[in-house]
Amino acid sequence: PSLNGSILSTAVPVTSLKELYVKMCLYGRNRCGKTTLACCFPKPLLLVCFEPSETGGAISVSKMDGVSVIMISSKPLIDPRTGKPEKISGSRKALTLADELHKNNPFATVVVDTATSYQDIILQEIMGLDSIPEMLSWGLVSEDQYRDRSSKTREALRPFLDLSCHVVVTAQEKDHNPPKERSLGSKL
Repeated sequence: PSLNGSILSTAVPVTSLKELYVKMCLYGRNRCGKTTLACCFPKPLLLVCFEPSETGGAISVSKMDGVSVIMISSKPLIDPRTGKPEKISGSRKALTLADELHKNNPFATVVVDTATSYQDIILQEIMGLDSIPEMLSWGLVSEDQYRDRSSKTREALRPFLDLSCHVVVTAQEKDHNPPKERSLGSKL
């Protein structure tokens, strides 16, 4: 039967499609290799670290060529070029960075590491706290604040996802009950 003029006639082989950019989320437990995998994307690559540790979790990729890192913290960090505290920090620094990347992006890939820590910074800003407690206790954060955090996190990630390059967002499973050690004789 003739397909001319039908919707079915508009089907094309997927091999003819042009891939522009990959937008991906890597989700998993702490230290399972999300950052290392993300940094295997095309170079030059910008690693935007929201992790609270001093190195921002970038040590695992410190020997990879073509990877640059920018650390974003809830408090102003010391600018490594000037030795002085940064003028902006937190979500404001992240959104300013995303805006700069929209105007002039020399990177083939941008990695947001991790959305979970970015979300913690946003919650800290919403609550007006100096730091996020290790474990949020019941009643410390209201339902409205959690909803606001979710909404603001989506808004804060969107400028990165809209970049004209590959974008990888890592997210960490928050498991407050770490897995128990297994003996060699236990079942997998």
